[in-house]
Amino acid sequence: FGARATVELERMAVRESQRASQMQYRLLFEHLITACALLEPVFAVDGSIVDFRYLDVNPAFLSMTRMDPRIVIGRTIREMIPH
Repeated sequence: FGARATVELERMAVRESQRASQMQYRLLFEHLITACALLEPVFAVDGSIVDFRYLDVNPAFLSMTRMDPRIVIGRTIREMIPH
């Protein structure tokens, strides 16, 4: 019983640490005065990166780019800024 309880306590501590880290990241992200975007690469069949998809943007992103986050998130840079 003791070992099982210790493992569960360790799991709880790790989850709490992750939650605190995520909150800290979110606060930093939301309060930056410069535009910031979380992007994921879009790969071609050959494995090369051909674009990036917006996963999240901070509030300053709207004021600096005039692009509405509700429209941007989920789209690629090429969709938002065609060449």
